[in-house]
Amino acid sequence: MATEVASLLGLEHELRKAASLAQLQYAIVNQTHRCVPYTQAVLTISSHTGHFKVAAASDVPTLDYTSPYTVWLERVLRERLASDD
Repeated sequence: MATEVASLLGLEHELRKAASLAQLQYAIVNQTHRCVPYTQAVLTISSHTGHFKVAAASDVPTLDYTSPYTVWLERVLRERLASDD
């Protein structure tokens, strides 16, 4: 239990140190692995039109918005939200 709390506090410290939105997004998808194990993390944000956009992906320093994975993920999000599932 103490290890999990220490990991969570360390994550909070890293997130608070972020000097920009891009650094914060990068830390969210790459540093949360300390608290929650995962293979791939993707951070999505809601745009002004109500659609979700991929903002960051783990292990990727800069996101290519035209990559097949990003385009596919945004399409899946759009279709799932439209179907009310």
